Parts: sequence; C-alpha cells; structure tokens
Amino acid sequence: MTSTSEDKQLPPQRTAKYETLPLNRGKRRALLDLMRASTRIKDSLLRMRGRTSAWHHLDDPRVLRTAAKDQPLEGVSVHLQDQALWDVVDTMRRRTQSAIANTHLRAKGFMQFDGAKRHYAFWIVPHARTGRHGA
Repeated sequence: MTSTSEDKQLPPQRTAKYETLPLNRGKRRALLDLMRASTRIKDSLLRMRGRTSAWHHLDDPRVLRTAAKDQPLEGVSVHLQDQALWDVVDTMRRRTQSAIANTHLRAKGFMQFDGAKRHYAFWIVPHARTGRHGA
C-alpha cells in the first residue's frame, strides 16, 4: 500500500499562552505612560487629519508619514508616533468606507420605500448596525 499526502495529517496547531508575573510599580507606570502617550498621539492626529480638507493624505500615507516626521512630538519615540500614524490612516479609511456603505443603504431605502415605510427604513438602518432596538 502506498502512502499519500492525505494519510499524513499534521497535528492541529495550538495557541501558546504564556503567563507573566505581575508588573512591578515602575514597569506598570512605564507601560501606562506609553499607553497614554499613544492615545494622546492618536487623538491629536485624528483631530488634525480627520478634517475633510486633509482626506487627500489618505491616498498616500507615506507623504503623511514624512510630514509627521518633520514635526516630531516631544517625549515620544519615533516608532510610537509612526505606529500611531498608521493606525490613524487605517481608522480614517474605515470611517470613510463606513460612511459610504451607510449612504448606499440609505439610497436603496429611499428608492425602494415611500411614506411611513421609508421613515421606518431610515430609522432602522443605523440601529441594525449597532444592535440597538427600541426608541
């Protein structure tokens, strides 16, 4: 009898979970400071780049990255600023795609329904995505 590739199955892969010791105060403080800095950077970048006048930067994030590196933030590593910038570009793209999808759904509802049915369709679209029901 010959063996085939079907006979030789690989064992299922398992996720390795490593436990860590509790952080000491210094490491915990350093980690919290890093998270706060990341949040602060993302928030400021979203405020600057979230305006519609800055959306053209989303087409070429490398230009945006170069512009951001010209104005480094004090007390923040360049790597952290760079990662936050990529996250901001991704967030802005997702927001834009979500707005387009929502507008597409509303246009379909507008064409398909009229009167009270249209009113209900416009009410249900945002609630269907968030899972909220009721008034």
